[in-house]
Amino acid sequence: MANEMIPGDYLAWLESVKSRIQSARSRAALAVNAELIELYHSIGSDILERQTRHGWGSKVIARAAADLKAAFPDMKWFSTRNLHYMRLFAEQCPDMRFVQQPAAQVEQETHVPQFGQQAAAQLPCFHIVTLLTQAEPTEREWYAVHAIAGGWSRQTLQKKHGSEPRSTSALSASLRFVLPSAAKREQAIKANLKGLVYGG
Repeated sequence: MANEMIPGDYLAWLESVKSRIQSARSRAALAVNAELIELYHSIGSDILERQTRHGWGSKVIARAAADLKAAFPDMKWFSTRNLHYMRLFAEQCPDMRFVQQPAAQVEQETHVPQFGQQAAAQLPCFHIVTLLTQAEPTEREWYAVHAIAGGWSRQTLQKKHGSEPRSTSALSASLRFVLPSAAKREQAIKANLKGLVYGG
């Protein structure tokens, strides 16, 4: 076996396999992230509805957090604070969109395709919390799209927010939407998923 000649096309084939593995890993990370974002949004919607209809208060939320942490000890996202963030996400983005105007209207005004729900589903949870708690509603879509396009970490998003305030109307002037490389997308989500899914 040691003396067996390596075929001439072996290195090209190996690079192709590596690329496909990286691409599959990136797609898997994005799919897991999207599922978690939808789950957290639906939990937030449930909490919001029960607070509105049944008068749930902070004690019920704290109890739910304790019960969920006991049931899923390897996941870090089920604290009382994070359940409140889920509720905030559901309240401020009822259809998982960062902009409240209809997508067609925003597209017409900005001449930029709107990513809305897609943008929310592609962002790690902590990015969404940052947008909900630090960015103005009119800025959120701009930052969401740019965070995805640039593969921004949460720290980069926070720095950019402090130095580059934007609104939805600024999208057409500044956005050249290019999907980041598979490696960049995976890196942007991987750290957040580790703690959320695996408790690391």
